[in-house]
Amino acid sequence: MRRSSTLLCAVIAITAILFSGCSAQDVPVEITHHSDVTYVTGVAKYLDYVFCATKGGLVRWEIPEGKYAVYTTNDGLPTNVLTDVVVDGDGIMWIGTVDGIVSFDGSYFKVYDESDGLPSREINDVAVDRSGNLWVGTKKGAASYSNGKFTFLNDEHGPGDFEIRCIYFDLADNIWLGTNDKGLYGRTDGTWYRGGSREGLLKNTIVTIVQAWDRSMWASSWVGISRFDGVGWKTFSSMKKFGTYDGRYLYSTESRLWFFTDNGVHASQGADWYHYTEELGLISNDVTCGQVISDDEVYVGTIDGLSVIRDEKIESYFIPSSPVGHNTLSVTVDSKDRI
Repeated sequence: MRRSSTLLCAVIAITAILFSGCSAQDVPVEITHHSDVTYVTGVAKYLDYVFCATKGGLVRWEIPEGKYAVYTTNDGLPTNVLTDVVVDGDGIMWIGTVDGIVSFDGSYFKVYDESDGLPSREINDVAVDRSGNLWVGTKKGAASYSNGKFTFLNDEHGPGDFEIRCIYFDLADNIWLGTNDKGLYGRTDGTWYRGGSREGLLKNTIVTIVQAWDRSMWASSWVGISRFDGVGWKTFSSMKKFGTYDGRYLYSTESRLWFFTDNGVHASQGADWYHYTEELGLISNDVTCGQVISDDEVYVGTIDGLSVIRDEKIESYFIPSSPVGHNTLSVTVDSKDRI
């Protein structure tokens, strides 16, 4: 589910090169960071609110009134670049960021990093298992949370310190982990399975995993979607169905399989298909994430804000004061030739 970390590294590298030949007094003394509160990276509905993790902070939406509040570093977040948001079994909100994971009880933010057991403070995904326990996928492996500490998942045949892009728990509460370039790992009764391009997956990069109601497993990346048929992984014809290979988030209900893509949201129910795009009111076809409460209540995160599909109707919500453009890097030179 996330490319902001790659951009951030590129910005840091470029900045280091540009300033490497300057003395301390030559470096500009003031840096202004324009974050993007419309670019949604995670969605969680809790009580009467919908929370959106964005590249500009945490947005709390009051959907019926269309009102919102934005939480940023001024409120206790370690950074405004967020990667995910979930709510655990105790009602505590957990926010993944590029600089640690944060718990939020509605009034107070608490930041966790390597000193609390995290293998890395760069969080790619946050998940809750069927018992309500918290798990995180990081730049250097996965970890679970208990009693104020994170425990690194270091099973002998597990993914170790490989970068984890997504975490999923199937209907039997088995853990599945998608890695950045090492394929997919699944653990059943203590035994690890690893699948990759040799087993039929389109790519060793896995950005989302789901189990459908028929117990079939699905995995995807930006090059396509694959389905495990009990023997091996087979390519699903996503381009033919909804005009893209890029499956960014998958979700299954008791009757539908939902596909969140860079070309809208699509759902299959047997032979019947449902398509939701800008033409029908979606705020953007460039969908990044979502949460499915039921087939009649779906929250869709996009690069331009939030859309809600309810009873086949779409309503959209955005913050008009956000900066123009996404993932934009701008460089200028002043009258003293300072960058």
